[in-house]
Amino acid sequence: VFDSPTEDMKAHLKPLLLTLMVEGHEVNKVLVDGGATINILPRTMLKRFRKTMADLKPHNILISDYARKSSQLEGMILLDV
Repeated sequence: VFDSPTEDMKAHLKPLLLTLMVEGHEVNKVLVDGGATINILPRTMLKRFRKTMADLKPHNILISDYARKSSQLEGMILLDV
């Protein structure tokens, strides 16, 4: 059994968010997660980077959410950061 964190402890629980340049465009609130196996990019960001669904490369990875519901990827893309 653990005690609830103090207010001082909670200050260290905030996610690390950065502003990055991706494909020459500023992207705010980028979550830094060094342990992530996959990074998810909303479709709306493709347009911002002047990319289309045709730029996505096919991939056969299935991803699962916390409820273990699986989803197929629409594709993958490498972007300059």
